Order: sequence, then structure tokens, then C-alpha cells
Amino acid sequence: MTPLPFTLRQLELFAALAQDLSVRGCARRLGISHAAVSSQIALLEEQLGFALVARQAGKGLALTAQGMAFAEDLRAFHAAADRLAAHRAEEPAEPCAGRFRVRIGLALFEHYVRPRLGHLLGAHPELEITFDTHVPGEARDPGQPEPEPDFALFHAPLGGEVGEGTRCLAQVRCAIYAARSLAGESEGPLSPQAVSALPFILPAAGSDQTRAHLDGLARLGIVPRRIVGHCDDFDVMVNLVERGMGAACMTEPMIAPAIRPQLAALFPLENYRLIWMRRAGVEGRLPDLVADFLIGCVMDNPDYPAHA
Repeated sequence: MTPLPFTLRQLELFAALAQDLSVRGCARRLGISHAAVSSQIALLEEQLGFALVARQAGKGLALTAQGMAFAEDLRAFHAAADRLAAHRAEEPAEPCAGRFRVRIGLALFEHYVRPRLGHLLGAHPELEITFDTHVPGEARDPGQPEPEPDFALFHAPLGGEVGEGTRCLAQVRCAIYAARSLAGESEGPLSPQAVSALPFILPAAGSDQTRAHLDGLARLGIVPRRIVGHCDDFDVMVNLVERGMGAACMTEPMIAPAIRPQLAALFPLENYRLIWMRRAGVEGRLPDLVADFLIGCVMDNPDYPAHA
């Protein structure tokens, strides 16, 4: 079989662009940046060796003759793929071929995946995806068995253990954040003593997370002297920090892009990794589709603050 000179992700982008004939409309439909659309289409054209779209003065985009032929073949490709998938769906050994469980961090789900989820499910109604947003490592009711996820996407400390079969996609900053009014006139990070004097917001009182927070801060010479609140909901915690109620330990992706300029990183903490896991044996067209979607939601989003 001849290797394909493109990826399924590039085909998804081109199909959306061919329908909208607008980079802006394609980017909005897929929830990614204009630059991501343009660069992927340019790469696809380079791999194919011909232009797919042409810009007409005053009229926007139009498909070239080769682009229209490619779009027609792409429709046939999708139809053939659906027919092939229907054969597999009829096999009794795989009655739930389109059903998947995803373990994902809540901030990742709310900020990056949920906004694009409707488009995926609308285009592929055969998919049934259950999202488990409990924090990895968080204690659960021992009487409730934990189903093994098909995919996992979450943040974990740079030096922590994350299990076998995972890979790191990116690193993100973690710091003690507070409203800029709490930073005073300091342009750089505060001293451990100055940070210790700030009002602090921590996770739930007595929880494993709170104990881990306090132990980690103590190793850095930070001992919060005034704890003004406890909160398990990341969005509520961000809101309290934004309102100047106190400082909190947070990763940068927890903070909505519109709010980031209003907060200051007062003390750097150990970076976190973006961890990806795909369960062994979860293979096929639909799993590939879900995997590309989940990774693309984050890594193709210009608001995701990945660090080298």
C-alpha cells in the first residue's frame, strides 16, 4: 500500500476549509488559530506538490481545479472509510467500537476540549465519549472500582511518577499566582519570607492535595501564615485569586487566557508536564480520530501556554 503523503488531521482541516472557503471560518469551526490552519494547508500543498486553494482579489478563497478534484476524492475517501467502519461495527466481538472513556484534567477539559466537542460529536454521531475529570492521584472511594481509561490527558509534576505507557507532550509553568495588587512594586519573584506573609487559598482542608501543597512549600522555605480559604474547584480558585482574595499554587493552563494579564507569578514552582496516554490495544479509525482530536484541542490551540 502506498504511504499517504498527509495526515488525517490535515484532511480534517482541508475538508473544513473546502466547506467554508474561509481561513477564519475554518479556524472558528475547529477551535484553532488562523495560523494553524494556514500552516497545515501550506504543508499539505507542499506534500502533494500542487496548490489546493487560491486567493482571489476581493473575493476571498477558491479551490483550484486540483483542489476541487482532491475535495471530491476526499469525500469518496470518507465514504469508503465509513463503509469499512460499518463492517467492523457489525462484528460481535466489538459491539462498542465508538465508545471511549477519557481521563482528563478539569481545566484542560473546560478550557480546551469542551469548546470543540460539539463539532466532533456532530460530525461523528457514532462516537460516545465519557470524560472522567477527577484529579489523577486523588483518593477515591475504595468500594468503587476505577474503570481503566482508553485515553488520558492531564498535567503532572515534572519529577512525579505517571505510570507506564505515557509520554510528555509539553511543559507548562507552575507558580504561586496572585492579583498584581498583592505583588506590590516588585518586578521579580518575591522572597520566601514575603510569600509566606501573603494570604493563601489552598485546596480542601485536610485533603492529600493540601498536605502536598504545604509540604512542597515548606521545602522552599515558604510557610503560609494566613490561610484565608479552601477550594477544590479550579475555576473558583482562579476567580478568588483574580479578585485579590489571596495567592494560590496554580499551573498556567488553569488560568483563562483573558485573566492571565491580571495575575502575577510571584514565586516559581516546579514545572508540570502535559501527559498523554493511550491504552494498549485501542486501535483503529475511531480511536485515531479521538486521539487526534484530544491532542489537537490542546497543542493546536495558541492559548495553550506550552514551554520548551
